[in-house]
Amino acid sequence: MVSAKGAYNTFLLATASRVVASSNRKGRLSSARRIEKSRLYRPFYLMGYEKTQWLPKKDLDRLTEKSLRSLISYAYRNVPYYHETMKSRNINPDSIRTVEDLSRLPVLTKEMIRENFDSLLSRDVPSDDRILLKTGGSTGEPLEFYSTPEAEERLWASMFRARFWQGVTRRHRMASVSGTIPQTDEWKANEIYFSAFDISEESFSRVAREMRRFRPRFVTGYASYLALLADYVTERGITDISPYAVEAQSEMVFPHMREAIEEAFQCPVFDHYGCKETTIKACECSCHEGFHISVENGILETVKEDRQVTGEAGRILMTDFQNLAMPFIRYEVGDSGAIREDSCSCGRSLPLLESILGRDNDVIVLPHGRLLPGEFFPHILKDVSGIRQYQVVQDSLESIVIRIVPRRNFDRRSEQQLVSNLAGWLGNEVSVKIVLEKEIPLSSTGKHKIVKSRVGGSG
Repeated sequence: MVSAKGAYNTFLLATASRVVASSNRKGRLSSARRIEKSRLYRPFYLMGYEKTQWLPKKDLDRLTEKSLRSLISYAYRNVPYYHETMKSRNINPDSIRTVEDLSRLPVLTKEMIRENFDSLLSRDVPSDDRILLKTGGSTGEPLEFYSTPEAEERLWASMFRARFWQGVTRRHRMASVSGTIPQTDEWKANEIYFSAFDISEESFSRVAREMRRFRPRFVTGYASYLALLADYVTERGITDISPYAVEAQSEMVFPHMREAIEEAFQCPVFDHYGCKETTIKACECSCHEGFHISVENGILETVKEDRQVTGEAGRILMTDFQNLAMPFIRYEVGDSGAIREDSCSCGRSLPLLESILGRDNDVIVLPHGRLLPGEFFPHILKDVSGIRQYQVVQDSLESIVIRIVPRRNFDRRSEQQLVSNLAGWLGNEVSVKIVLEKEIPLSSTGKHKIVKSRVGGSG
């Protein structure tokens, strides 16, 4: 039974969130800030994250460096890969005490993780306490790794904090558009799910109809899908889907996409950045001046020609404090970005990732006007073993070529599994050709675009 005090606090929290959401929508950001800094907006499950964001920068930097020293010491004692790496460089844990000192350690790439998988596991975390996870390969290179339940809780704590910036709590009705739909018995009364991979007019009609009935306070999903759904809603004059906020994920949000979504749903769009391999997230607040980095979970560096840079674009490296089962230190994500030199006008001391130069994939055009967002392919290919790198290329409505750099365990069975997985989505009218490659070169911009379509003006 919920206590009277608990019920009262829940009521205050719900009321405060409505004020924040309303203030965000009306551009009254100073009113939202006052609520966010008050005791009304401090739910217990954020584990202190709501407090650290308001610390003076010097105090937050001190906490970051304390966590870094603890991680380096832990990795040296318990993770063979880091112990040997530091010994080979004649350094010890006391040699790395600040963010700048991290440059004494090498960058960790996906290939290095695969080659040193067992030696990256911590001897301190029993196998029963590990969770095996796998990325969708949104940079074209799927990856398996281990994490822990505690690390996942920390990840979600930072995400829930960002949603509080939007005026959204866990109790609000949510509509989610993604590649994975939970089984019916996993659904909660306040959540509804839609597939991001069915973007036909018939599907949009059903989604709009169900959203109007469900009236979600919060909508989250792939940016490209939400932009297309927004066009559908606007064209048909539907105006009663009006959540507190829309959260875009997994893809870059371009200005025209943000404008379309905000017009259709009559609320702000909040973008966020992260990768499944770490608990570090970077999320927009209502000022939209950049992405606040969750430094409680780790360090995000930007490097250019092996030197740390601020205020200019560099390769993004992440050092995760929370995943002690398989620590990633200076992990190269595969994207580039720039860290701002100044702070956000919201008053939070969390550093800002100003821009992200990353995943920009085309929409695949199918016969009869059907479409598939680029994020579909990382979702499908993550379940196929033996793929080192891949790229999807569409030159016509009727055919798709998947270029694959295989591993040793990629065989005929892997190829058949891939074709079978795709058949249910693409139908019999679209042929799929698998082409094995030794390497897939970068584009002229230095990026690896994993989905390219030359049909319908996509590419």
